[in-house]
Amino acid sequence: MVVCPTCSKENGTSFRFCMGCGAALPKRAPGTTVNPPSPGTFEETAPLGLPAVSTAADPVTWTATAKPTRPSRLELISIALDGSATASHRLNEGTNVFGRKRGGAFSRDKFLSPNHGSFTPSGERLLVRDEGSLNGVYRKLRAGEPSPISSGQYFRIGQELLRFESLTSAGPDRHGVERLGATPEGVVGRIVVVHGRGSTGAAFVVPTTGLQLGRERGDVVFPNDGYVSGAHCRLNVEGAQVHVIDLGSSNGTFVRLDTETEIGPGEVLLLGQQLFRVALASR
Repeated sequence: MVVCPTCSKENGTSFRFCMGCGAALPKRAPGTTVNPPSPGTFEETAPLGLPAVSTAADPVTWTATAKPTRPSRLELISIALDGSATASHRLNEGTNVFGRKRGGAFSRDKFLSPNHGSFTPSGERLLVRDEGSLNGVYRKLRAGEPSPISSGQYFRIGQELLRFESLTSAGPDRHGVERLGATPEGVVGRIVVVHGRGSTGAAFVVPTTGLQLGRERGDVVFPNDGYVSGAHCRLNVEGAQVHVIDLGSSNGTFVRLDTETEIGPGEVLLLGQQLFRVALASR
């Protein structure tokens, strides 16, 4: 871990900027090594941290919870940040459970719950479900394709973890008196910067005209996050529905799944510090 000299917050060793205050973190001297963290116990799952995504190349044995346990037509490819494949994990028929109990490098990922998520192949499609994990299962959006987001749902850009919250006015009381703090006209919600479990930072309103986020250009900017693109993503409002749209960012926009979701080949998932691409298994 790297301790911020400005606010004393602990950050991941790969972080360039502090998660707490945004200050630049000191660089490690060339040749300096960092001991990997202890796996600890399953109860020590870290809450809603934002480490730089890593890739586990250790082989993993998937155990299906329902028979038969024949190999399915799908596999998960561990991928690095540059998109290169580092390992493949064939999925069995039935329901495959993923988490720290799977072993290998996953047992050292403290951002994974013991049973984090499950994958159920269905022909050439994959049903993905969050198994009540602390930090969630995220789906990478395809650039330019709008993805609906509901109130309370999380999404991630760069090292920023954000939560969308809808805002609806209760309206005036029976005497026609407006309530203090009523939602301003033309506003559908807000996004909140999440620092940790139960800890939030700045909030920004989402007007009916939408909201653009980025590092350099937009209504909300994160100038100190080098993992956020200049123009990263946008929130569009269509009636009562808000959509997130990735604007072709370098590192992608990830939305946390809040229901069982069907995923197709070529799509990318984020669990803990692990990135996976769904693929048809080679025969």
